[in-house]
Amino acid sequence: MLEKLRNFLARHPAPFTFLRKMIGLNFQKQKNIIRASLAGSKNLKVLDIGCGTGEFYPCFYSQSYIGIDIFPNYVTYAKKLRNGDFRVMDATKLDFP
Repeated sequence: MLEKLRNFLARHPAPFTFLRKMIGLNFQKQKNIIRASLAGSKNLKVLDIGCGTGEFYPCFYSQSYIGIDIFPNYVTYAKKLRNGDFRVMDATKLDFP
């Protein structure tokens, strides 16, 4: 049953995002830690490995942001919602110059 749920969520990013927000209280604690840690930082280059649907994109004050995820549906969903550079990529096989 868990495998079926996992496979469903891998194909459907909207319900995945909804469930993660409900269970994780919209990740407010994690987002606050990121924002506090990066406060005042400029010219950051951010590589968000496992970016999923781009939920944490707004936390990074960066002109140079790349989010990667192995699930194409999540990357497509992130691109619809966010302005970051989102790519389908396997983190064990990074494809950057």
